[in-house]
Amino acid sequence: MRWLGGMAMLLSICAQAQWVDFVDHLPANYQGEVFQLKSDYPKTLPEYPRPWEAIDLRTQPRAYVEALRRYVYAGMAEVDFVPRKNKVHEWYHMPWHHLGRRAREGGSWAKPSAGCEAL
Repeated sequence: MRWLGGMAMLLSICAQAQWVDFVDHLPANYQGEVFQLKSDYPKTLPEYPRPWEAIDLRTQPRAYVEALRRYVYAGMAEVDFVPRKNKVHEWYHMPWHHLGRRAREGGSWAKPSAGCEAL
């Protein structure tokens, strides 16, 4: 739980900062939606249910991951997977991640994926 102190300090810093949505230049005639950084970070670490914490990752890895998945996906389909619009859970974007931010999609070039490395 030592990380909670560091997380609280980071939240405090982030709550006071102003962040850039993206650094790309869009054509003057672009009419589509653009990425908007959700950066209204809370000043303290919020209390919220963490159902995966009741599951032992070592003995029930599938149940653990499924609980995480349910939490992450809750409310996302209804907002076309735009986290800042989610009404079920509060989601925030990573600060200092705007370099290379693609204006339309909100992705970044921070780390290229090597296929199924997360699996």
